[in-house]
Parts: sequence; structure tokens; C-alpha cells
Amino acid sequence: MGRRAIVVGLLICLAWGGLAEAAGKNVRYSGKSGQGKKVVLLTDSGGEAKRFSIHFKAVCGRGFLEDAIQRFVRPLRHADEDGFRDGGTYDHNYSKGRKAEIRTRVEGERAGRGRFEGTFSFKGKYFTAGGEKITTCRTAEIHWSAGR
Repeated sequence: MGRRAIVVGLLICLAWGGLAEAAGKNVRYSGKSGQGKKVVLLTDSGGEAKRFSIHFKAVCGRGFLEDAIQRFVRPLRHADEDGFRDGGTYDHNYSKGRKAEIRTRVEGERAGRGRFEGTFSFKGKYFTAGGEKITTCRTAEIHWSAGR
């Protein structure tokens, strides 16, 4: 009788652990943007966005950014099982005192079972160490789609 109780107890613990593990699993969605570049969205098991990354090309006053990457991580401005939204403005410091002011925006919404779709935009102003503007880079609104 004691052995049976231990075995049943272990089975319950294993089942409970399996449920807890399943509840904590991430779901990965991958796809392409309208530019043909890579997009990855990671959600929790409930479908709430945790991380989003997009590769993109931005046109600049002088040249362009060929394969830039923008990542968004929790806490996002809004995230639930139906979609997410994030973005804003931040400064980035480069070597030798050069700086950039970056403004981004991403939105995504569930587009059926196992699929998300949305838009992304980017604008970056780049400056020398002395504060002189070098160039501005930007994208038009980029549409993206990602599935399981």
C-alpha cells in the first residue's frame, strides 16, 4: 500500500510538472516582411507577445541600411492574445562619441489560428560626436506576416 501511494504521488507530480512546463512554453512564429526580410515573433503559451524582431532595409539621405535589425522585448506597450503594440524613441551611442536618435513603431494582430500580421516603421537620425547631423534613415510602413 505504501509503494502504491508513492507511485501515484510520483505520477501526479510528473503530470503536474508536465502541465506547468506546457504552460511555460514559448511559441515561435516566423515569416517575412514586405521587403522579403526575416520576421520572428515569440509568444507565451497563451498567445501574448514576448519578443519581436524584424530585419529591414532603410533608405538614408546618404546611402542606406542594408540589413538592420530591430528587436522589441517585454514589457511591450500593449500585449494580449489578440495582438501587441510597441515602439517609441531611444538614443543609441556608437564608438567615438557618435550618436543616433531612433524612433520605431510595431503593431501586430492575430490573423487566424497560428498567424500574426502587422506593420513596422523606423526612423533614425545619426550625429557626429560634435552633434552635427550626418544623415537620416527611414522606412515606409513595412507590412509583415508570421506563422507557426
